[in-house]
Amino acid sequence: MEKKDPKKSKGCHSVLGTIAGKIASTSHLVRHKTEKINTRVQEHWRKPTHTPTKTVDEEFEDLVEELDAITEACQEIIKLNKHFISTYTEVAQSSQRVANYIQLLSTPGTAEAHTEVQADGIKTLSERTRSYSATMVEIGICLKESLLSIPHHIDERIRVLLSYSEKIHERVALRDKALSLFDRVYDKFDSMTILKTTNEFTAKQNQEYNSLEKKLAQLRRSYDNHNTLLKQELPRFFMLVRSFIEPVIQFLFFVQLTAAYQTHSNLLSIPKTSDENNLSPRTNLPVYNSNTSPSSSKMHHDDMSVVQHGNFQLFQMKKQRNAESPLYKSEKM
Repeated sequence: MEKKDPKKSKGCHSVLGTIAGKIASTSHLVRHKTEKINTRVQEHWRKPTHTPTKTVDEEFEDLVEELDAITEACQEIIKLNKHFISTYTEVAQSSQRVANYIQLLSTPGTAEAHTEVQADGIKTLSERTRSYSATMVEIGICLKESLLSIPHHIDERIRVLLSYSEKIHERVALRDKALSLFDRVYDKFDSMTILKTTNEFTAKQNQEYNSLEKKLAQLRRSYDNHNTLLKQELPRFFMLVRSFIEPVIQFLFFVQLTAAYQTHSNLLSIPKTSDENNLSPRTNLPVYNSNTSPSSSKMHHDDMSVVQHGNFQLFQMKKQRNAESPLYKSEKM
């Protein structure tokens, strides 16, 4: 049998003992650091947190909310007007395409494959479809004149109003920045004031305290100037906006009403069959009588045009009066 070397076994035991000692010391260090970290976390959460000061002017906040509402309303007017124009134009174009497809299906070559009665009906359908397609082309031309020119100028004027609103928002941002600086310095000054009541300040601390007091007064004046000016001017700006928006909305209403009336009156010019003439009359539109002759329909359309252009002139007169007012000039500057 082989004999164990006592020196070799002793060396192995010493190496294993060294490794075990290092593992034990490492575990002890890890537990010690973990306990210190947990202690610091608990102390951190036990400390009372300081809530920063936030000055709030409720009257000014209400004015800013109204300004934001005006901005959103102007953007919504532009969006809805654009949607109405695109939808109305697309309906006219789609109707024209449908009429063209029906006209292709009701050609004389297709009618020869049917009986004589069916052929006459298809021929009548082809003629009426051709008339309907021509009417939709005429409607498309009228829509380009009424919906793509005049409302575009209205959109430009509303965008000018939005540019004024953006400038006012820039002034509001300056006011908010001045308020934020004032609150920050006020927190520091308030902490030093509390400390001064309990401890005696050194010369350096007194100098810092006096400097903070002067800076606080300066920031207070800057904030008051911005805040007071905006609270005085915003109500006047809102009055100007109302005098501008009301005729614009009325004018857009009459533009859309005229487009709908023009479309309906053009569709009445399509010849009807004897079966349709025997049907019960439909409910007349409130603007005009649907059984009127083409000449009277044209007269009604001219009347609507007079109303439309009359409202546009009213809008221009109000816009000119507002432009001559000193408030409008000051806002423009």
